[in-house]
Amino acid sequence: MEALVVSEETAHQGDVLNLQRRQRGLDPVQTVIVPMILAGDGSRISSTRIRNSEIDADGKLLKS
Repeated sequence: MEALVVSEETAHQGDVLNLQRRQRGLDPVQTVIVPMILAGDGSRISSTRIRNSEIDADGKLLKS
């Protein structure tokens, strides 16, 4: 593994991962923080919302 992609919310987990890697004698990995993207309703796009058919993969609200 060369990099870990995290959201702004989970960025601290990159630090935890790298600490654990150092403790095991492994090199740290780069942490890439990506911003959350908002759906049409102003809430964030998530795989849970897509699976629940609230929004599509582009963040457009689906009519129920």
